[in-house]
Amino acid sequence: MASGLSTRPAAGYLQCAPTLDVLAAQCGIDATGLARTVAAFNGHARAGRDPEYGRGETAYDRLQGDAEHGGSNPCVAPIEDAPFYAVRIVPGSLGTFAGLACDEHGRVLDAAGAPVPGLYAAGNDMASVMHGHYPSGGITLGPAMTFGYIVAHHAAGQALAMPATTEAAINADAAPASAAFNAASNAACACAASASSSASSVLQPQ
Repeated sequence: MASGLSTRPAAGYLQCAPTLDVLAAQCGIDATGLARTVAAFNGHARAGRDPEYGRGETAYDRLQGDAEHGGSNPCVAPIEDAPFYAVRIVPGSLGTFAGLACDEHGRVLDAAGAPVPGLYAAGNDMASVMHGHYPSGGITLGPAMTFGYIVAHHAAGQALAMPATTEAAINADAAPASAAFNAASNAACACAASASSSASSVLQPQ
């Protein structure tokens, strides 16, 4: 993963540095504290343990770990090889808080607002159309399914038609326009309804 990330210089969201001291300075945190935390983590990781958070203690955890990791615990490994990366973590409301800015086709946008070729996002990785609110249970699922549907079509060269939008309809904090989301959601629902209708007609008793 490090080699892939190193091809895109960190700016803002993702911090990258050749040493832990430099990383601490970039993040505005205590370098001694970071070094002490990493040293303690590494000591436990070499033994396949994570006493702080218990990662890898259940079969489910291990299933989600790195299958190619040679250690005794696929969920933890020593943090030893540069470059080192850091991401600021802040509390939010589930998956409706923040994410990558995307256009109506689910393409991730760069700092200039232009699509990054070949890079898409959906679900909790995408800036939410909920603008940080959580109006009801499952509110992350609809956008995830809708934009998954949209992204799959665009990546396959079969982009779905999107409605025209104005600048006023687009919120700078959440790139997908509400109008585009609604139209795409309707398209996804229509497709699902059509499939359901077809299945129902097949299953109807004669």
